[in-house]
Amino acid sequence: MISNKTDFALKTVLAIASQPAGRPLTTKAMSERLNLSVSYLESILKSLKAHGLIRSGKGPGGGYQMDADPSFVTVWDIAKIFETPLPTHPEHANENTVLSTDFELGLQQVIERHLAATTLAELVDVRDWDAPPSTTTNRFKFKPLPEMFIPHAPNSVFQLSMRC
Repeated sequence: MISNKTDFALKTVLAIASQPAGRPLTTKAMSERLNLSVSYLESILKSLKAHGLIRSGKGPGGGYQMDADPSFVTVWDIAKIFETPLPTHPEHANENTVLSTDFELGLQQVIERHLAATTLAELVDVRDWDAPPSTTTNRFKFKPLPEMFIPHAPNSVFQLSMRC
């Protein structure tokens, strides 16, 4: 069945995928939104990053963004990172074990097919994915810098003869 870690990983990827284009989501914001500890969240993010689903940026304005197109990433792509498959042939199997194992394998196949048929794009709001990030306001709400003034004068006494 689906583990808690898989559930939280899916919620994490959906939170990242629902961000507008060019706006990374920080670990702190995800931790508060999902009510997870930062260390547990980082263990999930590390696995997702290792599998090429997300990317990260450091420093001011940094955070996590989707590295893969959510239209092509299925829920199963995320789940199979954290789930361990059932063994197909148990070593010490009796008749009751074989019947329960066959049932569990059949159930696992149904779950896998359903998760593989669902993409992230079906689960998140995609309106802002193609929108460019806003350039009129920045994250810290500073006023824009004035245009740089470059004086047109000589830098030294040796350039006095080169006046324009």
